[in-house]
Amino acid sequence: MEQTGKPGRPKGTYAPAGLLVRRQILSAIKELSEENGYPPSGAELQRVIGGSFSRMQWHLRILRDEGYVTFEDGKIGRTLRRTRKDPDNEKLR
Repeated sequence: MEQTGKPGRPKGTYAPAGLLVRRQILSAIKELSEENGYPPSGAELQRVIGGSFSRMQWHLRILRDEGYVTFEDGKIGRTLRRTRKDPDNEKLR
């Protein structure tokens, strides 16, 4: 059985939890920005994904490093923007 790095999990048989959370974040940014006319706050995103604020920040930094979002350091909330990069046509990590 080919492994993914975690014992007992065959490659391609599950979606890593982090990937699902990052997709949730991207969807929430898009929906809340369209609904409100401005980007969501960090607290709003945290409510969407659950968990701690630092967990949400960690996922946002990954999305920024991959080019899916931009934000000012130390000011994640209202400076958060999605880029034109489409996660449905790209491979999130």
